[in-house]
Amino acid sequence: MNLPQQILSDLAGKTIAVQSTGKPEEIFLSGSDPRIPQTVEVLSIENRSVQYAMLACGYVDGIAAHETGILQYRKDNSVEFRILEEPLLVTGLGIAFAKNDTRGLDSQLNAVLAQMRADGHWRVKTEPPRIKGYGQPI
Repeated sequence: MNLPQQILSDLAGKTIAVQSTGKPEEIFLSGSDPRIPQTVEVLSIENRSVQYAMLACGYVDGIAAHETGILQYRKDNSVEFRILEEPLLVTGLGIAFAKNDTRGLDSQLNAVLAQMRADGHWRVKTEPPRIKGYGQPI
């Protein structure tokens, strides 16, 4: 099947909505990512929910947003949006606790994340993240 817009370079001539002041807006407007064609029209929208309405109505060809937000919106609203395989940005998230914390939050979090991994609710694409200050895999 030959679907349009498989990778970022396929966005040439398309109109993309982004949330104003967000990282996707910065990436698209800076022109610094060679994967993104210079002919992409970017609409900066203050309200994130308006992006989805614009996409659903056909006012834009796509939106650039956090994948988890898109997935949650699809689930909450029973709609289907296709997500490009090529990510716009890959980020890491960290969790920090004070070194002198005695509540055991790091152990509790490790237990919850271990259960999530076991249940398949959390996928790790690279090495497991570590708790800052503790160096223990979570």
